Amino acid sequence: MSRMKKVLKFVKGKRDDRRERVSPNTALSSSENLHSPTEIMTLGDGIEACDGQKYYLDISGRDKSVTKLHKAAWQGNLDKVKAVMKKADIDIPDKFNRTPLHLAAACGHNSVVHFLITNNARMDIRDSEGKTPLLKAAECGQKEVIVTLLDRGGDLHSVDFEGNSPLHLSVKNCFYDLSVLLLKKGANFELPNKDGDIPLHVATAVEQSDIVELLLRYGSDVNVLSGDMTPLMIAARVGNADLVKLFLDYGADCRLKDVNGNAKTSDFYVEKSTTRFHILRNV
Repeated sequence: MSRMKKVLKFVKGKRDDRRERVSPNTALSSSENLHSPTEIMTLGDGIEACDGQKYYLDISGRDKSVTKLHKAAWQGNLDKVKAVMKKADIDIPDKFNRTPLHLAAACGHNSVVHFLITNNARMDIRDSEGKTPLLKAAECGQKEVIVTLLDRGGDLHSVDFEGNSPLHLSVKNCFYDLSVLLLKKGANFELPNKDGDIPLHVATAVEQSDIVELLLRYGSDVNVLSGDMTPLMIAARVGNADLVKLFLDYGADCRLKDVNGNAKTSDFYVEKSTTRFHILRNV
């Protein structure tokens, strides 16, 4: 699989499912309200989903690994969590290795998250995708939960089985303000995932110019390679003239060549793009 396909595979998904939108006019010092708990969607046959269906839960009783504690945490019912926790292991996993803390974090139930952590719920358990509660909260855009987890010792630099950090997941899902928060907390913006993509490559592939500029202003390397392509090459290939101009304004070298053996420059990807523009012709 080509490097570009791998980048796009990571960022694929219906943008309509993304709850938080970003605007090219968003200020870099933006501080929107913290997310409220995610609405639980009923899909039928006893299956519920949260946050763009990033987690599903069978509450019908057929899945015997889903306990009363899982259900209470999922629904954000703190009183019930307190009641059933007396008879249950606080870290009990379901068949996908999701603990009650995972479910509460994904759905944005911060009071439940705080209570579970206060009662020594583990924050380092990974679900079947290698995601800790912090990683899942990042994927779902739950800023208030992330603040709670980090304040109680959550690992800002943890990664899932694909090597994606909280910042990768925030950028992928176009969560601008969450990305600001993670960067202010000291997130490593140069950390590559297993495909060699740093958050800047991901932000470029999802064509979020304000997140791209945020990362560049924090010091992300404008010429860093994602395996065989620079951010400028990615922007040119997807046909985004605004991003191409932004990278050039930040000093991107359009003479750099990819490393896939074809010695292709950024100029080549402009020629192959479905959107024709001539920014590189004039530099």
